[in-house]
Parts: sequence; structure tokens; C-alpha cells
Amino acid sequence: MRWNGIGAVLLLLASFAPSAQGAIRWEELKALYDARRYEDAQRLLLENPESTHDYYYNLGTLAYRLSRHGLAVAYLEKAYRMKPYDSDTRQNLELARSGLAQVIGASKLDPGSTPLEAFGDLLAPPAARAALGTLGLFLILLGLLRYRKDGDLRESLSHPQGALGALGLVLELLLVSAQWLDQRHPAAFPLERLTVRSGPGDQYLELAQVEAGVKLRILSTGGSGDEWRQIRYAPDRIGWVRAPGLLKP
Repeated sequence: MRWNGIGAVLLLLASFAPSAQGAIRWEELKALYDARRYEDAQRLLLENPESTHDYYYNLGTLAYRLSRHGLAVAYLEKAYRMKPYDSDTRQNLELARSGLAQVIGASKLDPGSTPLEAFGDLLAPPAARAALGTLGLFLILLGLLRYRKDGDLRESLSHPQGALGALGLVLELLLVSAQWLDQRHPAAFPLERLTVRSGPGDQYLELAQVEAGVKLRILSTGGSGDEWRQIRYAPDRIGWVRAPGLLKP
């Protein structure tokens, strides 16, 4: 169940999973939201953590209401990865990104991703990857049929059908590379302003500050108990931040 919390803006508050305990929390949460007690509603959610789309969606919506756009982006990115075809989640995420961009600048929303990593993020929904993969295989098949007819690779590539086959191969290589990079360098979002250091510990030199909601790329783990993450926070800048301050979609 969802309910329209802001009218025309269409920022909605999602329900909890159906259960006796969840229903009680939902009524309490809705009452706090109606009373515009957003801090109390957020606190209630954080005291009752869940690993569901609705949980992160609600946290992101409340953060947006509190003008904490970076925090809203982080939570809504998590919700979007869990349910990428939900129109409300996508709309709220765009609103949160727009709000954060007005504060820090659009160029700073994703400062550390390579073009291929950014391309991979566009293909995060499984259906998008499946559609691109199917298209690539279909084009490759067309190219192979042309090559079978011509018997000469150069001649086949000079024909539109053969060129489409080459394009399909490029698409497949891009898709595989994007998936590999997404696993090797996953995205993560700070839940608060984090200090970037030159090594995995507070004793290392401070390099920069990164704002909540900015997309970072995790490169490796380190420190006692893996409490630190090595991240890329700019095209040519790498540092370390505390792991508890990051939310991985």
C-alpha cells in the first residue's frame, strides 16, 4: 500500500511488509508523517531496520522531506537497485538527485566513474542487460549468416549485414566489460560527509571530503576488521574512507 504524501509532487511513502508488527509500525509512521514530524518518523524507521525496498524508499523520501538530499539519494539508490521498475522510486530518486545537484553541482554527483562504469549503471536493471545481450546476439547471428554466404571476412564487413554483426560483437563486449567492472568496482554512496584519507586509518593524511549521496567506486577493503574501503572519488584520485559510512546499492 502506498499513499500520496505531497500531492502534485508525488513523493509517496511506502508501506511496510504486511504483518501484525509491520501494520502497527505503519500506522505510527503514517501518523508521524501526517503530523510533519519527519525526524521522528525517520528515527522510527532506523530503530526498526529492514532489508526491503519499501524500507529504503521510505527513508529516502523522509530524507528528501528534511532537505537532506544526499542522504535521500543514497537510500533511494538502494531502493532503486532493489526494484528498478518502480516508477515512484525512479521519480523520487530523480528529484533527490536534482536537489543534490543544486547544492554541490551536477558534475560532482558521480565524479569517480569511468565512462564504461557509468554505462554499466544504466544497465543495472536485469531486463535492460537481457535486452541488450539479446540484441547483440541477434546482430552477431546476422553477421555470421553473411560471412557464411561470402566466405570472406573483409567482404562481409563491407556489407551492411556484416557491419551489423560487428556492431553486435561490440555490444556484447561492452556488456560483459560493464558487468565485470560493476562487480570489481561497485558503486557506494556516503550516508554522511566522509573524510578521505591516504590509508586505511585515522592516522593517515586527510586528502578530501566527500558529501553524502555522491557516487564513489569501491576498489578494495583494508584495515582492522575491514573497517575501511579504498575508493575512487575522482578520475585520478584514490583514497580510503570508513566502511560504516557507506551504503552499497
